Amino acid sequence: MNVSARAANPAEQAKLLKGQPAPQQVSDQNITYNVSLGVNDGKFVLNWSVTPPVFGRWDWVGVFESADDARTDPAGTYLRGGWQWAEYGGPYNTSVNVNYGYVIAYVVWNYGADAYQAVAISNPFMPG
Repeated sequence: MNVSARAANPAEQAKLLKGQPAPQQVSDQNITYNVSLGVNDGKFVLNWSVTPPVFGRWDWVGVFESADDARTDPAGTYLRGGWQWAEYGGPYNTSVNVNYGYVIAYVVWNYGADAYQAVAISNPFMPG
């Protein structure tokens, strides 16, 4: 199967990646992920950065109703109008209405667990 093609969304991508062998890792460097939710016209804006700026092909950021959702099943619980492939860059304007307690997570494919895993989750959104 050709997994170099990107699926339409993270839930579909997870199905394609299941059972795939891990690619060769060039180096195991320390990577820092930062995520935050912004607001534009009543909708969430996704902000993220990766230091150093290395983005995995299957990495994405998304809005979740809670940190628990992001931790337990990111590919199944992200809000459909509120995600973006990480390498496309941000900020990204979503179609998700601002809501108390929502979070943004940076999500990577974990070949060992054969599942998506949130590696950074913001604090729950509380309007200033």
